[in-house]
Amino acid sequence: MSVSRRVVLSVAVLMLLAFGSLGYQVRVVVLMQRINEELSRVNFAAASELLEMKGEVPQVDRLTRYSFNLSSDALREENYRNLEERIQEFDEHFRALEKALRPWGPIEEIALLSTTWTHYQNHLVSARKIPFVLDRDLPPDLGRDLDYLKSRTETSYDAVVQSIKYQVERNRAIGSQAQTISLLAGVVFLITGSALAILMLRSITTPLQQLTSGTRSISSGKFSHRLPENGPLEFAELARDFNKMTEKLGELDQMKKDFVAHVSHELKAPLAAIRQTLAVTLEQVSGPINEQQRRLLQLSRNAAERLTAMVANLLDVSRLEAGTMEYEMSPQDLNEVARTVVEEFSLKAEERRIKLSVTAEESCIPVVCDRDRMIQVVGNLIDNALKFSPPDSAIDVNLSSKSGDNGQAVTLSVADRGPGVPDAHKRAVFEKFHQVRGGGKRAAGQGVGLGLAICKTIVDAHRGRIWVEDNSGGGSVFRMEMRAAPKQETLKCG
Repeated sequence: MSVSRRVVLSVAVLMLLAFGSLGYQVRVVVLMQRINEELSRVNFAAASELLEMKGEVPQVDRLTRYSFNLSSDALREENYRNLEERIQEFDEHFRALEKALRPWGPIEEIALLSTTWTHYQNHLVSARKIPFVLDRDLPPDLGRDLDYLKSRTETSYDAVVQSIKYQVERNRAIGSQAQTISLLAGVVFLITGSALAILMLRSITTPLQQLTSGTRSISSGKFSHRLPENGPLEFAELARDFNKMTEKLGELDQMKKDFVAHVSHELKAPLAAIRQTLAVTLEQVSGPINEQQRRLLQLSRNAAERLTAMVANLLDVSRLEAGTMEYEMSPQDLNEVARTVVEEFSLKAEERRIKLSVTAEESCIPVVCDRDRMIQVVGNLIDNALKFSPPDSAIDVNLSSKSGDNGQAVTLSVADRGPGVPDAHKRAVFEKFHQVRGGGKRAAGQGVGLGLAICKTIVDAHRGRIWVEDNSGGGSVFRMEMRAAPKQETLKCG
């Protein structure tokens, strides 16, 4: 049976169980909805209005009593206006309360409250017709109405609250019953679903794992990976298409590598001729040149040197990707290697008015490495620092060693005073073709983004590590750490 049929059958069984449970849930929801409608439409509305009325009663009481104790006509008139506003608000609450309770019909507590409110209004009108006398007592009928109004508002509110509690308890009982039945249905649904899921997983887990493994291999550049073309029909077809895709990707990747390697190799000869011609012309072998011509020829020579470095990096990357980069490991003095590289870059540093110096804790720091490749790493780090260092600054190359859990470790650092590397790019700068961009623009002095990637690959091949940190004085510090040479391989440093 194909995977699609298995899925359809499993889903059909689960849907039958789900619809049975859903039907009961809908019935319960409809019943609870009716109760909730009653609560929200009648009880809650009535309780809300009564709660507002409870808050209005003290204000009505206070303003009523003030009406018989104020000596100023202006204050008395203002108090009457405030009292009338409260009475109007109380009447509005009464109308809303009667509208909310209309489906239930008359309620005794609300009827008594309405009667008391009518008596209060009538007695208030009668009391206001009596000529004003200073320090007159509140009429007994009016005081009694206010007391009744307070108590009957409370009892009416309590009656509605008790009704709400009854409806809530009823709702809770129905919900508890529904919860029990739903729990049982859920257990049955879970057991059945788990059994079907296990059966499904057994038929599709292995092909999916193979597909995941193949996808990861392809994403890491291993285009030779192939999936087995067996199993369920859908996965077999998917595996065949996947294999065709990886085969095509492998061909395209190889074409790209061959093209880059071929073009880079073919560019070496004409570039060497251009550099040699420019050097001979600058030395005035073919005749004298003026200062403007010298400046233009020097610019051309510098551009040729940069292009030569880029081509060399492309060739190195091609060899690294092809796995043909060879390393001749032997004990070497890292201090002497660093000083050799610094000497090679000293003239370039002087032209840019940059101080380039080397400091080492020991005169001889032996490591097992490929000398030429290590010169390339140190050279790339120093050249990278020169690109970004401003004139009249300094580049410090420092070598040190320390004891660790894995034995003696040697660290070489190159510190510059350039713009530095943002935290978000500190790992990515060692990836191929990565460039730090500020404001969406490429920073001045950047190459094609291969130098640091080559450094990391070479250092990784030496079982070391390389990283970048912020320089406390501004700029960046690129650090390379390697294991020191074993004692039996230690050099005799002269």
